[in-house]
Amino acid sequence: MKQMLPSYIKTILTILHHAQAEAFLVGGCVRDMILKRPIHDYDIATNLSPSQVQLLFQQKGYTVVSTGIAYGTVSILIHHQIVEVTTYRMETSYQNHRFPSQFHYAKNIEEDLKRRDFTMNAIAYHPQIGYIDPYQGYEDIQKACIRCVGDPHQRFQEDALRILRALRFSCTLSFSIKKDTAKAIQKNTHLLTHISQERIRNEFTKMLQSNAENLFLFLKEFNVLYYIL
Repeated sequence: MKQMLPSYIKTILTILHHAQAEAFLVGGCVRDMILKRPIHDYDIATNLSPSQVQLLFQQKGYTVVSTGIAYGTVSILIHHQIVEVTTYRMETSYQNHRFPSQFHYAKNIEEDLKRRDFTMNAIAYHPQIGYIDPYQGYEDIQKACIRCVGDPHQRFQEDALRILRALRFSCTLSFSIKKDTAKAIQKNTHLLTHISQERIRNEFTKMLQSNAENLFLFLKEFNVLYYIL
């Protein structure tokens, strides 16, 4: 099933294709395409290095911002839009249960998808190739459920913000949380002490703006209400 993409995204994919590079849409934009939800940001993953991406688009006359280059990301200003293009990567260790402290560039899109939080966010898409979905994220979206990629305890140990993201997605998308992922959330809520008050507030605000019923009871059942309040 082909998706309708904005012209500026097609332009970026075409430029990368003509440079003999791999390129896929990844993350939330792919999830929201499947759900037919409004898309506000498009993220692209590629096998080119950040410096190669930067040089390629500068040669085409586009403004390229390299503020995220330390993490493999460059931002391209195109048609008054900013699009992040990130080199395939794998994170090998984290600090403070929040930020990657070490990473290396991955060989292919499958390795890049392996590091992502939930199966619904671990789908890649290209209009000529279709979906790359090694963790059955498309099926989970159709079933309206949230499931971690791989071991849920490891995913939350790596980045405790994923606990709140799972709950927020459950509220905003009306998705259920799979049993093993739910148990891992309840066991790892103490890790939320590593998350800044601002990030907790932002996630909680999005939950409040959702149509979720009995929100406070829901958060209490997952043992996170204490950390939010």
